[in-house]
Amino acid sequence: MVEHTPTFLISLGDDHHKGRQIIFKKKIENISLIPAVDARKNGFVYKEFGLNLDPPDKITKLYFSRSKGAVGCFLSHYIFWKKIVELDLEYALVLEDDALPDDVENLLNSDIIHTHFDGVENPKLVQFNKRTTPDKLPWWFDGTESYAINNKAARSLI
Repeated sequence: MVEHTPTFLISLGDDHHKGRQIIFKKKIENISLIPAVDARKNGFVYKEFGLNLDPPDKITKLYFSRSKGAVGCFLSHYIFWKKIVELDLEYALVLEDDALPDDVENLLNSDIIHTHFDGVENPKLVQFNKRTTPDKLPWWFDGTESYAINNKAARSLI
């Protein structure tokens, strides 16, 4: 039997997204919800987290300036990283609600996550979403639909 991987779902609270949450809860045992930060109405919500918006390069500045939703997405994942550290998890899987539930169920029923993380001492993040193809890595992280991360990597990202 495959060992349980702590799994988190980032999702907004509107009716459309609540329907997606129900689907994930039916498919994935013990999934934990992280309410997504909606920055579309308040682009300065990052200040509530004690953070500054200071992108390191032009591409990132453009990304955050064109989409207030990007700020909310980042903050939602920031909450996930903090949760890994607070709960002292060795590693965990995070999903956005646009991931495909059947794919995630298959991933969790396989041994692949444990293969990547068991006994790893260095910071590690493995992206599982289908939008990122091997030819894009490591230079382009195309979305955050699903990835697993260990505690040391979460600490580094915080």
